[in-house]
Amino acid sequence: MKTCESPIFILPEYLLFLSDVTHRKNRGKLHLAATAIDGDLASSVMTVSETKSAAILGAVATHPDYRRRGLSRELVRTLATRLRREGKRVFVLSASEQNTRFYQHSGFTVIADFKEIFSA
Repeated sequence: MKTCESPIFILPEYLLFLSDVTHRKNRGKLHLAATAIDGDLASSVMTVSETKSAAILGAVATHPDYRRRGLSRELVRTLATRLRREGKRVFVLSASEQNTRFYQHSGFTVIADFKEIFSA
């Protein structure tokens, strides 16, 4: 399903992605939250990295038919709350101003700016 793909979220190669997610889930290093509407996956979020004391949320996606309903925002809040109850600090990395606003509306505060540096 490539309908969630956008300029800032490129779907990874499926088998590599599935292998990584399965590996992390089996080792307790992945948390996931999703919403289904009428049996269809509508929105999801997961941790993209975890340690004993911290987690980074990412891979937030909502099917275009279900956007603008606050589904992703609620899932991000729900998963962040679950992780905090486990004693973890929760972070997100934002590559765009639009994503930063989304995370701020989801309860996050900007604590630092970062730049991507590419090397040949």
